[in-house]
Amino acid sequence: LLAVLVAARRYDGALDQSLPLSQLLVVAGLATASAVAVRTLWRWLETERAPGLTSGGPGLDPPFLGTAGLPLRTLAIGWGTSLALALLAVGCCYPGDRNVEWLVWLPLLVCDQFWRQSFFDRLGQVSLQGGESIDLGQLNPAMTGSVGSSQGVALDSDQLSAASRESSDEEVDWELLEALGEDSDAANSGDAAQAGEQIVQQLFRVREADGRESIYGTVLADFQQGQRTATLHVGFCPPLGPAPTVEAEPLDFPWAKVKVAQTLAHGVRLDVRLSEAAEEPFRVPIDFAARPSQDDDDRQAG
Repeated sequence: LLAVLVAARRYDGALDQSLPLSQLLVVAGLATASAVAVRTLWRWLETERAPGLTSGGPGLDPPFLGTAGLPLRTLAIGWGTSLALALLAVGCCYPGDRNVEWLVWLPLLVCDQFWRQSFFDRLGQVSLQGGESIDLGQLNPAMTGSVGSSQGVALDSDQLSAASRESSDEEVDWELLEALGEDSDAANSGDAAQAGEQIVQQLFRVREADGRESIYGTVLADFQQGQRTATLHVGFCPPLGPAPTVEAEPLDFPWAKVKVAQTLAHGVRLDVRLSEAAEEPFRVPIDFAARPSQDDDDRQAG
């Protein structure tokens, strides 16, 4: 509001005197500090809703996250502070006949573009399809609770994401897979609850129409307090063939990246890395798909 008032009054001629350089530097510094303070405070408030991450440290790369899925209120804070800073700069520099004023404001406005993007990247939130932001605590409670070295979380078959389904070149009977998953969950839920055990890997082996087999499922990466990387080992028995094609991605955790570190016929190693160290124990579900490689297809065709 102050920035709009200054720009309007300057444009109308009510403020016809330019600020001395010393006062201009103070105004520019205070305005920039205010914008940064507002974003920092908002980031802290939003991070408090996601107990698995700290509020400091480097953010995610812009191409990985950008502004996709961000709540409207976060976008308003980011763009609103940039707009206020730009309006105040126009109000102080109008009509723009003093080069020294632009030399003060232009570097700040350019840097603000990067600060705003960093603000957006570090506030990637889990969002519903309708755009409503949700807390990590609203997910499966076992994901954000305390974990031990041998604990996991029971996964439902509907957690197989649409991304893996679309990435498959083969037609898979997903309804059958979901039915198998429900039967498996019903059969194991009683014994697992009595023993205090939970599933950390849930895989489905599917035989395609041409006789080849593929593996789909979900695995969990456990993170302790202060931990930033985790390694997962997924075994294939019997083997899938020489060097199968493996795809993996985190489910509903945009601040986690998954790398297929090693692929063998009898298993795969996945490296999971967070953008920031975990503040307290939690788990990241990984969507997983392994299919016969192109070389195997060529050999069968030959």
